[in-house]
Formats: sequence, C-alpha cells, structure tokens
Amino acid sequence: MQKTLPALAAVFLVVIAAEVSALGSSSYKTIRLSGSIIHSFTVALDGSGDYTDIQSAINAIPSSSKGIVLIRQGVFDLNPAIKYPYKSIVVRSNLTIVGQGIDKTIVRSFPTKQPYGSSIRAMSVTSTGNIQNLVLENLTIIQNGTPDNMGWSAIDLRGGTNTNIAIKNVKITDVTGAGIEIRRFDNVTVDNCTIERAFTGIALDGGNNGLIGGNRVVNTTGDGIFLQPMSTWNLSVTDVAIERNYIENTGDTGIDVTSLSGLPPHERINIEGNELINSHMRICYAHQVNVTDNILTNGYISVDNGQGRPINVFVSRNIITTSTKVGIGFYGAENSSAIGNEINLTKPAGAIIQVGISAGIWGTGVVEGNTIVGSANYGIDFGGWGTGGESRIVLRNNTILDFGNIGIYDDNVSDGPVLVENNTIWDRSSPFASYYGIRTDNVANAWIIRYNVVYAGSVAYISAPKSQVYGNTYKPPT
Repeated sequence: MQKTLPALAAVFLVVIAAEVSALGSSSYKTIRLSGSIIHSFTVALDGSGDYTDIQSAINAIPSSSKGIVLIRQGVFDLNPAIKYPYKSIVVRSNLTIVGQGIDKTIVRSFPTKQPYGSSIRAMSVTSTGNIQNLVLENLTIIQNGTPDNMGWSAIDLRGGTNTNIAIKNVKITDVTGAGIEIRRFDNVTVDNCTIERAFTGIALDGGNNGLIGGNRVVNTTGDGIFLQPMSTWNLSVTDVAIERNYIENTGDTGIDVTSLSGLPPHERINIEGNELINSHMRICYAHQVNVTDNILTNGYISVDNGQGRPINVFVSRNIITTSTKVGIGFYGAENSSAIGNEINLTKPAGAIIQVGISAGIWGTGVVEGNTIVGSANYGIDFGGWGTGGESRIVLRNNTILDFGNIGIYDDNVSDGPVLVENNTIWDRSSPFASYYGIRTDNVANAWIIRYNVVYAGSVAYISAPKSQVYGNTYKPPT
C-alpha cells in the first residue's frame, strides 16, 4: 500500500528547503537538478518578490519545465471585488506551491463570508486537465463560504486525472463543498492538514494508492473523510490508508468507505490509529478493509450492505465509548470479524435498543476477545439478521459485563451453527438486572454452548432448548 510522498516532493525537498529559507530574496531563480530545469518565483504583496499575484507566477513557468512558487506571508484575495467570473488558482503539472506557514500565508476566495445558499462561490485551487507531480504546502485557504454541498470544494482537482499529488500542512476553512477533493487519482498524499467548517473534510473520488494521514477535520456538515466512487468512469477506490487523523463533530459520517451498487467495490482500505469524537465509521460495499486501533467517543463502527455486501472486513483493537445504539455492527457483511475490541456503553436516550456487537455475518464470522461493558440491552446479538445455514459464526473469549437484558442473544432469528465458547458473561448488579446470560430460542438454531463462565440472568443463566450446552460454569469469575 502506498504510504510515501509522491516523487516530485522527494526530488524537491532539498530545493524547497533552500528556497523557503531564502524567501527574503526577490530574485527569480533557475535551478538545474538531475538534468531538469526548475524555475522558482517568489510572490509577495509588497512587490519585493517576482510577482504580487500567485497565478501570474504559475503562468510564468514554461509548460515543459518544473516550477516552484514561493508565497510570502499575507492575505492573497482571489476576488477582492467579488465580481463574476470568479477567479481560482489553476494549478498544473510539475509544480510546487509553498507558503511561509499556516495562518501566515493566506489565500482567500472572497474577502467576506458568503451566506448559506449564496450564488457567490468558487473553487480556491483547481485544475483544468490531467496533472501530475503537484505539491501544495504550508499555507491557509479560506474559501469564505457556508457548507451546503451545492458549491465547489476549496482544493478541487477535477479537470482530469491526478497523479502524484501531495497536500501537506494546509489549513482550510469555511467551505461550501469539500475542503480537499481529488478525482481520478493515482498516488495521493494528504498529510497534516486542518479542515474546519466544510461540508465534507477530505474526499477521494475514484482512484488508487493514497494516504490520508495525520489530518484534523472538525465541524463538518457531512462526512469527515469520504472515499467515494466515480460512476461516470466506473471507478472505485483501492489501496488507500486512512491513518492518525483526528475527526470531531461530523454531521454525517466521520470516515465513510462506501462504493455504489452497480460499480466495483472499494478494495484494500486500511483505517488505523484515528480518533473520532461525535462521529462514526461506515464500511459499505468494500472488500478487504482493516479497521484497527482507532478510538471512538460517542460513535460506532457500522459494516453494512446498504449498497452492496462488505466482504473481509476485520475490526480489531478499537476502543469505543458511546451511548449510541451499537458499538460495532455487522449488518449483512461476509467473512468478517471483530477481535480484541473494547466497548464501553452508557444508556442511550429514548427507547433505543442498545447492543455491544451485532454479528449479522454471512460465511465465516468471528467475534473473539472483545470486552463489552454496560449495554442497556444485549452484549452480542445478530442485528435482526437471519443468516441461517449459510454462516459459521464463532463467539469466543469475550467478556460481557453489566448488560440490561441478555448477554448473547439470537434476536429470535435463524443464525446457523453458532459456537459460543470460553466467554465470561457477568451481571455484577445484585440482584441481577439481566434476564438471561445466553438465550437462543429460535427452533432452527442448534448452537454449541460450552466452557463459558455465566453469572447473569434473573430468569435463567442459559436458555437454549435446541442447543448442545455443556461444560459451563455458573458462578462469579475468580
């Protein structure tokens, strides 16, 4: 999986470092590096650079050459008079744009904030054709729109294919659409960026090889990070890592990995080490997805077949603290697992049925080594999915504590041959608040329930008339 900066960024590192340190110089430079000519221009509002306008500096780079545009600190208004047609920065191939730092170099689409639904809107940075080898870093972009999803994104690379793109250390605020949106991509890095008050934080639309890492996305009206397909090109998203991001207060989904029915599924997605607050994750119609070592506060992980069946989704070592209806929900997934997760639940508001893990998994399903504490209703259930004889589900070595109704429950549906073994199911209230430790009463269910420690249930420890029940211990764990 691609996790390195694009090639141009690596080639320019030493050059950029030297040029940024020399932003006080006003002279135009040409540099010969590995046989290539690199043209470097400085943009400064006070006239001390080569240009006062960013686009003029970009346009001055010969089309056959590589170029560096160094932007000094200041507020660069793209449309100071707010007069149509509105201007955007149009980028090209083999270009590096570097500011003097976040909140020092500021690019602003409009000088005043535009209200919801305003017709005054424009992309801040865009492209008009295929581009490759683009680096954008160390600056702030203020689109000055209100999130409504009816306008352009701030960085909106939509003109064609986008290959070897690196966006680093960029702050983006007040966006009608997405803070960063890149379409038909190959080898993209979005690293250490901050996006605030956008409709969507970061959107990758149809492509392969990407890293979205170390970003901060807060207060979005829609999704925080969204991998979405491009129906016009029959493109899904493949081989992308979403790592170490901080996402807070999303109106829709914090991280959404969803392809569309009739298109290819997303494939080989790694979601690791992210922190989500007041946000959840959704995996839908995607194959080979790892969801590992994330922290969710007042959020959950949903693996569902709303657009198509997710297959081979592995959810492991996540820490979830929530009052939502579920900690981890598999709803029609296939060959998937939840292993080693920690789920701490508090009672939800209203008449909501709450469960730690729903295991509606076709094929082979494994729910193992999880700790589930405080569910208002069920520790593990099946989300109402009757998978019948087509599933082989194992519930093993889980610790389920302090639940309201039933530790492990079949939802009165046919779940196939479920193996329930070596679990600790303990209602620590006195007297028991729960009704059953384990319950499967559906006539089609012939489970194997063995070697569990069950100390819960004011009605019965285990109710499973059609199942094999043996070797269980009915006393508090030691």
